[in-house]
Amino acid sequence: MNGEKTAEDSGLLEEELVAYLDGELPDADRARIEKRLASDTACQRKLAQLQKAWDLLDVLSKAEPGADFTRSTVEMVAIQQEKDAEQLQVKVQRSTAAWLIGGGLAIGLSLAAGFWLARYQLDAPERQLLKDLPVIERVDQYRHAESVDFLERLRQEGLFAGEGEDAI
Repeated sequence: MNGEKTAEDSGLLEEELVAYLDGELPDADRARIEKRLASDTACQRKLAQLQKAWDLLDVLSKAEPGADFTRSTVEMVAIQQEKDAEQLQVKVQRSTAAWLIGGGLAIGLSLAAGFWLARYQLDAPERQLLKDLPVIERVDQYRHAESVDFLERLRQEGLFAGEGEDAI
C-alpha cells in the first residue's frame, strides 16, 4: 500500500468519524480516533466537515408527520394486506382444485383398471372355451379313437390337413 489511502480506507474512516460524533464508538476505538485526530490534519478537516453537516441538520426544521400521513400510511398497509389476502385465497383455491382434479383422475383410473381386471378374470372361462371349440365340436368323433397318441399320429400323416392346427 506504500502509505496510499484507498477509497475503502477513506470510507471506513468516515464511518468511524460519524460514529465518533454520535458517541457510538467503544473506548478503545474512540481513543485511537482521538490519537489520529491529534496528528492527522486531513482527518481533522474531515471531522470538521462532518461536524458542520451535523450542525446544519440540527438547524433544519423537523417535519412532524400529520394525521393525513398516518391515515394514508395505514390505508396503504390495509390495501396491501387485502391484496395479499386475495392472492393467498386464489392460490389456495387453485391448489384445492388441482388436488380435486388429481384425486378424481386417480379414482377414475383406479375404477377403469379394476373394471378391466374384473372383466378379464370373469371372461377367462369363456376364452378357454373358445380356444377349445374345435375339439369340442368333434368330441363325438374323438371318442372312438384309441388314445391321444393315435390322434397325434393321424395329424402327423396329414389326415386333418385343412382343418387347422387347433382341430385336435
